[in-house]
Amino acid sequence: MKISCIIPAFNEGSTIIDVIKSVKKVKVINEIIVVDDGSTDNTYKNAKSEGVKVIRHTQNKGKGVAIKNGVRMSSGEILIFLDADILNLNYNKISKMLELFESNKVDVVIGYYRFNCYQTFTELAYKPLITLLFPEVNLLIKKGHLSGERAFRREVLERINLKKGFDLEVAMNIELTYLNPRPKIKFVNLGDIKLRPKGYQESRGIIIESILDYARKLNRIERLTNSSLVKVSGLLSQKMKECIS
Repeated sequence: MKISCIIPAFNEGSTIIDVIKSVKKVKVINEIIVVDDGSTDNTYKNAKSEGVKVIRHTQNKGKGVAIKNGVRMSSGEILIFLDADILNLNYNKISKMLELFESNKVDVVIGYYRFNCYQTFTELAYKPLITLLFPEVNLLIKKGHLSGERAFRREVLERINLKKGFDLEVAMNIELTYLNPRPKIKFVNLGDIKLRPKGYQESRGIIIESILDYARKLNRIERLTNSSLVKVSGLLSQKMKECIS
């Protein structure tokens, strides 16, 4: 069973070396591929210095595109994706994710964790909309809703549509829920994760639009228009404008 690790990275020069070093300690991983998604810092140089395969985009194309290109260039039967902005990646936890595939009783493993920042795009965007529009997704993806630490059997990954940007995990969750036969999914606690601080406001908008797009395609959008969530959001927005003015 060959395992490939794919690490999408955009301006992660300060963390990419430590992430690669941690992955190298996971002995069952046969191939490490870093996809530099148009970085303007030293991400490419630092990744190359570790002697791993590095794919370089001349411009930023989005996390999903980086993942797609990494998958295309990989040879593993098992594919594990890891974010490049983790400051304290625990290789033992990654090993536990991959050990689950040895039993042949799992198709997807999602790592979940506590982290050092409040993710507004999870709490304020993803959870309310998914609960309202796609409650069955929450029944399948119980933890690690937007975690980038995920492992797949290649044949399962090839059956889902990979989005181009930061809505990648949102799309994975929804697509996995509607696969037939439904894949077997397990979860691994990765502990306390520290992420390199950066802005996430743009990601929140992308996630919202992606969920709404799926709602339109799957005829769920009326659940939103008829819900109290829209009314409360509109009232809150109005009151906030009054307070500011």
